[in-house]
Amino acid sequence: MMRLLVGFGLALVSVFALSYIIDANRTVPEPPQSLSWWPDANVDYVDIEGVTTRFVRAGNGPHIVLLHTFSTELGQFRKMAQELSQTNTVWAFDLPGFGYADLPDGALTAQFYADYVRGFIKEMSIDLPAIVGESIGGTISLMLAASNDASGAIAINPIGYTDAPLARSGLVAAAFSTALQTPVISDFALRVRNARVTRAILDGGLYDTNSLSDAYFSDLIRLQQRAEFPKAQKLFAQSNSSWVQAIEGLDDIAVPTTILWGETDWSTEDEREALSQKVNGALVETMSGSGHFMTLDRPEVIIGAISQLLERL
Repeated sequence: MMRLLVGFGLALVSVFALSYIIDANRTVPEPPQSLSWWPDANVDYVDIEGVTTRFVRAGNGPHIVLLHTFSTELGQFRKMAQELSQTNTVWAFDLPGFGYADLPDGALTAQFYADYVRGFIKEMSIDLPAIVGESIGGTISLMLAASNDASGAIAINPIGYTDAPLARSGLVAAAFSTALQTPVISDFALRVRNARVTRAILDGGLYDTNSLSDAYFSDLIRLQQRAEFPKAQKLFAQSNSSWVQAIEGLDDIAVPTTILWGETDWSTEDEREALSQKVNGALVETMSGSGHFMTLDRPEVIIGAISQLLERL
């Protein structure tokens, strides 16, 4: 029995040691100076209150700011950004901790992200843009609409209806979400992060798994090699409850607002109704053929919603 316990202990130590080796041997990507999927976009980097991020700007016309979701990057809008830039000035940037953005000191709360987006808008001298965001980006767009920092907002599958929405993406996502909030296990899980786990989690947010292209998936896996990425995931998970708190102040919204829900989003019908009712006068629609990541499943629906929003401004 003692030999069995010793053997198990040695095996456990070996696995943990191997996780450090795996993490130490990752190839860290260089920050890009251009985008293969959006060659006309001007890629640049800016420091917002000590946190540098990558951003792109393209087109002329009404200003639209695009906000991606947790663990992704500005490429989440690759299916729609170019078309939008034909008649608008389109801005997109990596949220702190993800993409090619720095990891800030302190907690990654909903309020931190809202303040950071507000700081970006001020730094770029964008006068009251329309803000379009997905998931956490959707909640941020509502927060900025409530603080009168936007001319209008579109929230795509905003979170805040539960403190662990990611866990609803499937069994792998549920296990990963639990691991992120478990001492010791969280660090181990993040050190051995791999493409199969990421793919399973993303697939659980799609209506059609073919909506995620191989090119974009490769970009996301490349970004996961950055040291900031796992730290951001852990810090974000520690602040999950802040998103629930964030939706309590949405009754102050007085600008045109649209909330888009995917047919198979992680939220329940009751949760969608409860969150939507917090925004007075919001146009609320549920889109068939879409999951949580509507930017990938149904980008044309979002483009249409943006056109309708701009007509209301």
